[in-house]
Amino acid sequence: MRGNRGTFRSWAGWALAGVVVAAAARIAAAPAGEGTAGFSTYDYSEMDEGHEKAVRLAIPTGMQSIRGLLVNTNAAGGDTRTRYTLPYLKAFAALHSLAFVGARAFDSHPGSVTILEHALSRFVEQSGHAELANVPFVVYGFSAGGGFANRLLNTLPERVIASAPLSTAMRMEVPPGALDVPVCMFSGEQEERLNPLLTVTMQTQRPLGAHFAWAMVEGQGHREIDQATLAIPFLDHCIRLRYPLDADPRRGPVALKPLPLSSGWLADNSTWRSDLVKIAPCTAPDAQAATMSWLPDEDIAFIYRAYATFAPPLKLTSPPSGAAWILNQGAGITITADDSAFPGWKQLALYNGAHKLAEITQGPARFPLTGLTPGIYAFLVMGTDAHGLQRASRPALVIVSGAPAS
Repeated sequence: MRGNRGTFRSWAGWALAGVVVAAAARIAAAPAGEGTAGFSTYDYSEMDEGHEKAVRLAIPTGMQSIRGLLVNTNAAGGDTRTRYTLPYLKAFAALHSLAFVGARAFDSHPGSVTILEHALSRFVEQSGHAELANVPFVVYGFSAGGGFANRLLNTLPERVIASAPLSTAMRMEVPPGALDVPVCMFSGEQEERLNPLLTVTMQTQRPLGAHFAWAMVEGQGHREIDQATLAIPFLDHCIRLRYPLDADPRRGPVALKPLPLSSGWLADNSTWRSDLVKIAPCTAPDAQAATMSWLPDEDIAFIYRAYATFAPPLKLTSPPSGAAWILNQGAGITITADDSAFPGWKQLALYNGAHKLAEITQGPARFPLTGLTPGIYAFLVMGTDAHGLQRASRPALVIVSGAPAS
């Protein structure tokens, strides 16, 4: 749901103070504990193929009804069970009344999904939140965590609102139900073994109707760096587009809305190294449209274009391109940009997604904003030179916390 054109608003939220199947050899479930920063936490572990896999559920104190789960599992050797305290994940989850699931030793094997299902059954008993049996998922993970995201998508596609796997291949054959789930895949430019696999994924799955996109991170290898500046707005919009406003998981499973391919936008992956990635609505696709990235709406297409275009001459300096800042409701901010690599520009315009907020025809490149309402903002600057050539900065993510405006 869109509020005024200056913000991506949430339909459910709570006030956030401050800135910002293998046989089980052993099963353990910890009692509820008071987690960090106002969360109640619940822990579960189980053996799978000789490894202990652990899951943690974190529920914000005072949350009466959980509308979904933000599932963010671990990279190989990592542990995401405390990532619910990260300001940008915490603020994003709050805007949509999501609880958080993190894990240790999860991977792309089927046993990891089974253990998550076992854990949620136990958490229903421990937490008193019966809706955990029905809530849908938004999934975000790096490396092995991205592999788990893909496994969860292929196993329980009817419960996945959207997925953003980072630096992992879609190795499993994709079942038909999973093709309808919006997925934005990420890889580093230097991931020489991974990128051919993702090319095959796009070439084989997109013509079948897959709602898939792929963004490459310029100059990077196997690394989680700034993908959230596209992934969080992508997940945010998919929640708004797919979650029925009258759905209540306390009454039963949530029937997520399908997104017609024709309602989205396309991005041409062959133009990452051009001056500006080519984007267009799906209403008039060209001959190569079947293998292009599919994006849920115009806002995400603008953010994708700014994120995926290589060598941008404009750079946001406050907040910096690639940043994730958290502000309180009603706050003001001045967006500034470094235009030194784009001399002779005739116009600079500040955008939030696809919506133009302000423009200037002479420097300095400063854009003051006041009275920000709760929601997700993806700020970017578009510049136009004397020949009409347009270039974009990379986006910066700003999440404004607090109760959403009515």
